[in-house]
Parts: sequence; structure tokens; C-alpha cells
Amino acid sequence: MACAVALAATGALRAAESGQRAGPGSNEVYFGTFYKPVCDKVVSGFQTDTSASWPVWERLNHAAVAALEANGDFQASRREALVPPPPELAEAKSKELGVTCERVANLYDASLPTDVRFNAPARTWETFRKALSEGKRDVIRSCLTGDARRTLTAPLQAMTDEQLHRMAESVAELKLMEANGAYQEAIVVQKDGNVGRVSFIRNGANWKIAQM
Repeated sequence: MACAVALAATGALRAAESGQRAGPGSNEVYFGTFYKPVCDKVVSGFQTDTSASWPVWERLNHAAVAALEANGDFQASRREALVPPPPELAEAKSKELGVTCERVANLYDASLPTDVRFNAPARTWETFRKALSEGKRDVIRSCLTGDARRTLTAPLQAMTDEQLHRMAESVAELKLMEANGAYQEAIVVQKDGNVGRVSFIRNGANWKIAQM
């Protein structure tokens, strides 16, 4: 059973990525529908992060999602994926699933309409700085994706409002570099003269901070 559980979610992911049909509906819809309750249960913050994007995505794919939810084989596979792995595999499976769930969240996010807070890299950066200055941790997290969300969420959440405010005020300028499709890098110049880099990624209609 442990092996079956460990392989169930991985098998669904590989089927979706290899272009194989793994059940009713498209591969993308299978992938997004299969992992929603799995990621909600296992990955901290996933349900909150996708609270706005999941309903939009589900509504756009309602017929295909409904067909999957009515499919017995699909339900059985997902029930197996929801069974916790044995302790010796728990840490490795958690890391693997974390990466998968990040991709699921990106899939949902791509369905969102344009949000004026994130409609360009510079706008996303100003939204981020404003959220830092005001201590709005939910908005701070919503500005991040990928590596930035994984590595920065906990430290930023742990900072006091005053520390967040000082972080926002320490930035003097954001210098955008030449865009490369859905990828944009920028130089962050701080008031003390130090410089750093920030990377933005466009997912669907909106830009998020991917690395800092």
C-alpha cells in the first residue's frame, strides 16, 4: 500500500506532463482537479493562496471537473494519494508534493483576470513595497511566487510591522532591465548604496516576484 500511495500522485503528474490522457477531461484539468484536496491537506497555506484562483479555474473548467469527480477510478486514485506516506518517506514526499502543489497553484493563477496591483513588474513592486510599509502580510504573500514565496514567506511573516516598514523605506529605486517575454529582472538600489536583484514572472495576466 505504501508504494501505491507514493506512486499514485506521481503517476497522475507524469501522465499530465507527458501528454497522456489520464481520465475524463484534458491533462491540465486532470492535474488541477486531482491535486486540489491533496495540496489543501498537505501544504501549509495552499488553500488560502488558491482561495481566489481555484473558484475561477474550476468555473472555467466546470464540465470537465464534474466529469472527473464522477469518475470512480479517478476518485480511487485520489483517495490513495490522500493517505499519509510511512514516516520514513514523509519528508521526501512532502518536498516533492510541495513542488507539485506550487505548479498547481500557478495553473490556477493563470486563469485569473488582470489585477491592477500586478499588471506590470513595476506595479507589482509598488504593491509589494506598500504592503511591507503597511504590514499587510496577506498582500505581501500574494506578491510572491515560486522560490520567493517558498523562501521569503516565513521570514517576512515573522518580522514586526516596524521591521517591515523599515524594509520598505530602505529601497531608493527599482531599475528594470530589458524584459524577456514573461520574465523580467530588475536592480534594487537601496538608500545605503547596496544593490540587489529581483526577478518577476508573468503568469497569465499578472506579474509576481519570483526571486529576491
